[in-house]
Amino acid sequence: MITLNTISLHFVFIQNIMKQLFLISLLGLFVSCTSSQDTAKTQAVAQMVDAQEYIFIAETALPLGGKSIYLTSTYSLQVKNDSLQAYLPYFGRAYVAPINPAQGGIQFDSENFTYNSKKKKDGWLIELETKDQQRNYKMLLDISSSGYAHLSVNSYDRQTISFNSYIESIGKK
Repeated sequence: MITLNTISLHFVFIQNIMKQLFLISLLGLFVSCTSSQDTAKTQAVAQMVDAQEYIFIAETALPLGGKSIYLTSTYSLQVKNDSLQAYLPYFGRAYVAPINPAQGGIQFDSENFTYNSKKKKDGWLIELETKDQQRNYKMLLDISSSGYAHLSVNSYDRQTISFNSYIESIGKK
């Protein structure tokens, strides 16, 4: 015999199942939207790297043997297929002091440089080396497929310094 209590228990059970199905479908919709955004971001980053047209915006400096430093001003490395422009700070030991104290950071405009890009599992490894500066630099830029990046800058007369941040298209700045 079916009682009113049995019917209400079945109704509550069916309501719980419907809530769970709704939450699962909502979660699936969220995951599909997120993955399509990730795919679009990955494609945009790949396009910038392939075209050699992007800007690295430094947010954190990591001097060798020191604490990380959050940067409050805008520092960048602009990469174009025909030029490099750097305006980055320097924290660390310099083995040779510059004659002009205003040249204490990493600042240059270079048109003679090498650019080697290697695709890796989740991004790119870019090797840059200036050839036309008084102080030439070797830089290693590790870019993830989501656009986050780590830049390491080496010079013969200074300790290595690294920066963490992201890349964006040059027109965005």
